[in-house]
Amino acid sequence: MAANSFNSSQSVSSPIIKRKTSATKTTLTFLDTRKEAIDALKKSVERLMSEKM
Repeated sequence: MAANSFNSSQSVSSPIIKRKTSATKTTLTFLDTRKEAIDALKKSVERLMSEKM
């Protein structure tokens, strides 16, 4: 629901704000990807530890 109101207000705003928004989206996507990579790393470490025991 919040995403819809955000999108409608974005279409009226100036190009500068749009550019800033896309940069923010890119940063958020990058952070999401990093979080997934860290989670995967933790899982593989946990698997290695359990195999050693």
